[in-house]
Amino acid sequence: MKMRIIIGCNKSGREAIAFLARGHDVYTCDILPAEWKHKSKINGADNLDIIAS
Repeated sequence: MKMRIIIGCNKSGREAIAFLARGHDVYTCDILPAEWKHKSKINGADNLDIIAS
């Protein structure tokens, strides 16, 4: 089963990379710049605002 996952307050991307490797849709929401780059990266947003949308 493919899941849609949001990960907040993470810099390394390890969790997101692990979920992506298993075929899930992953979105990360961080205020600080991350150490990794991916198309589903959301910078400068509040985690609760993203969840509510």
